[in-house]
Amino acid sequence: MLQAPLLQAPTFLAATPTPAVLVPTDAATASRVQDPAPTETTAAPAAEEGAPVGEPEGLNPIFLVVMMVAIFWFVVFAPERKNRKRQKEMLDALTKGDKVMTTSGLLGTIVQVMDDVVVLQVDEGVRLKFTRAAVQTKIEPKEDGEKAAK
Repeated sequence: MLQAPLLQAPTFLAATPTPAVLVPTDAATASRVQDPAPTETTAAPAAEEGAPVGEPEGLNPIFLVVMMVAIFWFVVFAPERKNRKRQKEMLDALTKGDKVMTTSGLLGTIVQVMDDVVVLQVDEGVRLKFTRAAVQTKIEPKEDGEKAAK
């Protein structure tokens, strides 16, 4: 019967012999023997008495990323949301007789308002249908004081 050979765990690092340290038994010789070279575990400086252990210095990088996202949110998204709300309120308040400008720059007066469609009169006898979303701004009539100043 065939037996499978015993498998050994692979050795990734070549085993190097550790130098032996001889420790003398008499007290006179022991005082002349030097300690072996410090290893990584003994070379680390001891923590100071009053200093907290394990607390990082400076700001945490995760905190900085969160702060940058928050600043980006308030600079970009918050004003955009406010503008969309203002635009929606303006579109909901459109009535017959309002002068408006479309997103394509066409000026006209609203003659009919339906659910999602407005009919603009752009000239005598010329009426065009647009969706409410195509209305960009409502043109407010100028006051008499502003006309006199110009």
